[in-house]
Amino acid sequence: MDALLTFLSSCNLFSCASSLLVGLVCVVWFANVYSPPERPRVVYKKVKDGTSGVAEKVATRCNILMEKYFPPLLWGRSGHLQAHMYGFICRFFPPQVNGQRHRRVAADGATITFDVFYPQLSTNCESNDETRRIAVVIPGIGNGSDRPYVRVLVREMNRLGYIVSVLNHLGALEDEMLTSRRIFTYGGTDDFQLMMDWVLERWPGSMVIGVGLSMGGNVLMKYLGEKPNRQRHFVGAVSVCQGYNIAKGLPTLMNWAGLRRLYNYHVTKHLRKVVRRHSDVLFVPPVERRDDSSTGCCLIPDMERTLSATSLMEIDTHLQRHLVKFNSLEEYYEQDSCCHYLHNITDVPVLLVNAQDDPLVAEFLLETAEDYASTFSNALFVLTKHGSHLAFFEGGILIPNTVTWIDRMITQFMKAADEIHREI
Repeated sequence: MDALLTFLSSCNLFSCASSLLVGLVCVVWFANVYSPPERPRVVYKKVKDGTSGVAEKVATRCNILMEKYFPPLLWGRSGHLQAHMYGFICRFFPPQVNGQRHRRVAADGATITFDVFYPQLSTNCESNDETRRIAVVIPGIGNGSDRPYVRVLVREMNRLGYIVSVLNHLGALEDEMLTSRRIFTYGGTDDFQLMMDWVLERWPGSMVIGVGLSMGGNVLMKYLGEKPNRQRHFVGAVSVCQGYNIAKGLPTLMNWAGLRRLYNYHVTKHLRKVVRRHSDVLFVPPVERRDDSSTGCCLIPDMERTLSATSLMEIDTHLQRHLVKFNSLEEYYEQDSCCHYLHNITDVPVLLVNAQDDPLVAEFLLETAEDYASTFSNALFVLTKHGSHLAFFEGGILIPNTVTWIDRMITQFMKAADEIHREI
């Protein structure tokens, strides 16, 4: 009997040890710990006559591109874990920066808001047009200047002496109510134009650097490409973690590959909160439901289906498509995609940054950015092995550095673009 108990006890110990070993292997596999850090892949067109193109000049001045990117050892090499930690760290450790709220009223009655952040102990505001440095930032989907990841970037820009103006996507802020029947769209540029008008009126003759984050990158690139004369106001433009083609990108979020369907639901859940907060403005009583005689589109969205949506495409089907008056999602997505306008951006240095392990952006979508950078000498495409979606945490074993890799990349690009502009 004692021998039997001893045997069973040893079996239990072996079983526990085996379970722990299997669990440890799974954790190591999921965390991708053994994925070695690498230098970013950099793509730009080299000029044949032996001179350096704009993108090449920028690349040689950004030392960060010559270095390996080291994410946090225990969790930074998994795109999923970086995305999770990104939300945790940003939520509990937000930087303290204070901006001044400004409002502009659009032609349709919408009240557009943006916050301007001034560098401390700087004479930048009073300096002349030649030396004043201004940056304009467009956040990701449903976000504004209150988001921690935006404020980290603002803080680093302020440290460089830049005045930073951040667009708040229409409907995103909890303390700003809608004054017209619409919210932000994936590629609408009218709201950003109102902010740009204010910036250029406030500091006439000044040159700006634009930064678009995720969906904001799509808006910025579309803004510069749909009317090329807008580029004359810009020293440089940065796009981070966007997918370039909405018509091809959003359907991939309906698939479970890379857990994209789960991320789709998470983003949709946030967007539902935005819609619910403004439901009294966005949804008209059913008795007033009617069609637009000129387009044939139903003008009244479906509140019940919108507020129960589990994907972005459902919200677009039952709400957004009707508000922007498109006959189909395909037409709406094609119209809002910056990929159709990139070829028009030739007069300003452009930096496009993506990560291979981005759980939201399928890798085939990055062909657009690579083709653009390979064709035009003003564009630089940077692809990191790690970084997830807008995270790019850097350094440490468990606790990362306070400044992320992407913050350093953007600020180095800003310095390089500014230097090149002053040399011309």
